[in-house]
Amino acid sequence: MGAAALAAGCASRGQLDVLESRLRQQDDTITQLQNQLSTTQSQLQASHRESDELRTQVADGTRTARVEQVSALGTVEGIELNRYLTGGLDKDGQPGDEALSAVVVPTDSQGNLVKAPGSVAVTLFDLSKPEAQQRIGHWEYTVKQADSLWHSGFLGSGYIVRVPWQEKPQSAKLLVHARLKTIDGRQFDTSQTIHIVPPGGTTPASAPGVAADTPREQPIPQPPAVVPATAPPIAPQPSQPVAQKDGAATSASWWDEPARQTAPANPR
Repeated sequence: MGAAALAAGCASRGQLDVLESRLRQQDDTITQLQNQLSTTQSQLQASHRESDELRTQVADGTRTARVEQVSALGTVEGIELNRYLTGGLDKDGQPGDEALSAVVVPTDSQGNLVKAPGSVAVTLFDLSKPEAQQRIGHWEYTVKQADSLWHSGFLGSGYIVRVPWQEKPQSAKLLVHARLKTIDGRQFDTSQTIHIVPPGGTTPASAPGVAADTPREQPIPQPPAVVPATAPPIAPQPSQPVAQKDGAATSASWWDEPARQTAPANPR
């Protein structure tokens, strides 16, 4: 009996140890979760404060950022230049481009369009020039000015910059550099090579010594017709009706007309 009681006591003690161990693990888990909750609450409060500050931040001294703009700031991860809408512009129909078109596109981590507020800068380089003279154009826009540049279209959307040359390019290959500074202090840059028609450019002429037409395309000269000096004038003949065929009325004029057209002129 004593041995049985001792065994039962040992079993009960072992179960109590297991229960106490599980309770300690649960207490540790609860403590960790509480710490995580406190950290998350602190981060959430900081985010709310930052959103409130951005929501009331004066972008240019007269206006504030809108709620949808603030929410877009969290998703923008870069910028790119729209390849279809970035290049030279020919507005007057004359040879050569007169202006630059550049469309700056803010994107998220997946490359999707994000309408994020910020200041925009575009710089143009002609790399064929000496290094000190390569920058031939620079345009900057504040947050408010850039907001008016936003364009949404079938071929693409973004901040569209269309400006005349500050310095006329001499090369057909230029480099466009774009920069976006968001109102939360981040900066994004990108560059793209474009091909233009330099101002005053013309279509390349044919190579020297090469005729415009091939010999087969050139007309074969014909000798002039010899007209007798004493050729008598040919009096016009009245048109004579001919027999009808298959119910179609005809006239001698259909064959006489070529004769009159090729008849020599009266001698003078």
